[in-house]
Amino acid sequence: MTKNKFTVSLPKTYFWYMLCGTAIFVLLPVPFTIFQGIQHVALYILCSIMSLPFIYYMAKSKLFKISVDDQKITVRNVIGSYSLDVSEIEKVDWKISITNFGQSEKILVKTSSKRFTIETLMEDFDRMSQYISANVDISKIKTHKKNMIKQ
Repeated sequence: MTKNKFTVSLPKTYFWYMLCGTAIFVLLPVPFTIFQGIQHVALYILCSIMSLPFIYYMAKSKLFKISVDDQKITVRNVIGSYSLDVSEIEKVDWKISITNFGQSEKILVKTSSKRFTIETLMEDFDRMSQYISANVDISKIKTHKKNMIKQ
């Protein structure tokens, strides 16, 4: 038996995209303050609120990780972390979308109390999808294929 040990995470560029989004909203009020000499409180509040989702997803990109060590899967996210055994998996929803830009896959793994999602753009997605195919009973995997290419 070969030992499976790998980690699935969000791509490194995801963090930088969120950092740029945050920087835009943080720096947006600065020219108004410099050129008009008036601090626009409402603009500062609005830009602060608009930057919050970017800050959340920036933290998510650094904290999110799925580690696989043989039969044990450990999921770490913004809220905390938990571990589960492959035998605890009750259902896998495997959604495949085919578009003009290529094929995108999203795998939702459910246990009795926990769930996590992996997507095509994540690092080591291919290894995780092969791992799920090999270690989860085929009757628990439900595949949904959607062709979105217009003929």
